[in-house]
Amino acid sequence: MSAGIGNSVYLGEDIYHNQLVFKDVIIPNINVNGGKWLTPSVGVRMVAGFCSLGGENPRSYLKVKEDPVKERINILEGHLNLMVDVFNLFDSYNRHRKITVITYAGPGATRTVNSLNFPQNFHLNLKAGGVVKYNLSEALSVFTDIQGTVIPVSYQANKDFDYDGLVTVSAGISYVFKGKKRGFIPVQYYLTEAVAVTNEE
Repeated sequence: MSAGIGNSVYLGEDIYHNQLVFKDVIIPNINVNGGKWLTPSVGVRMVAGFCSLGGENPRSYLKVKEDPVKERINILEGHLNLMVDVFNLFDSYNRHRKITVITYAGPGATRTVNSLNFPQNFHLNLKAGGVVKYNLSEALSVFTDIQGTVIPVSYQANKDFDYDGLVTVSAGISYVFKGKKRGFIPVQYYLTEAVAVTNEE
């Protein structure tokens, strides 16, 4: 289980058309996720997050002088990620390794909520990124997560392209539950035990 907080930047066309500046599209982001390592190298996780996009609405339902209207759009998001532990993939498994590097990618969905000028919409999207973890113990670690999301153009005035990007940098803590054991036991362990039993016999 992990939880993080950070900041996102919405890379939309309104920036390049000088309708918005970067301070208008800097977005606070919070997320929680849970998953399972299927092997030392490959795992899956479910991610739930919240952010508040900045954009312009050319179809405002409010009777105001400024048109289009600048506003923030609250977004709930969920994603399914396939994770790959880079060190375990290319090197032998070491449960006591201090630094862990993970890449991930997968499909997801977003839903707008509590927006005055935008209807509540449901959109599919794609997310990919990487995580660097510093393992304080076998159970607890701190991490930095850098991710990119491809989202449909639904939150801005200009639509030269069908999709925009969302880049997020966050930091947080991660906890590995113990269950029967915490982590994996290398095959060599079983071989050593088998040899020891054979020698005793």
